[in-house]
Amino acid sequence: MKKPTFIILLTDYGTRDHYAGTLKEGHPQSRIIDLTHDIEPQNTFTVSIV
Repeated sequence: MKKPTFIILLTDYGTRDHYAGTLKEGHPQSRIIDLTHDIEPQNTFTVSIV
């Protein structure tokens, strides 16, 4: 039995448009976990804490 692939999404895309959902459609065989899509754009300091 093949082990499931996990993909964890941590993005600055926001939740007001389709971009985060589009990422999920490209990987139907994987288990996708949305950690957050509300990181301030290009804020690498916040990402390092999360």
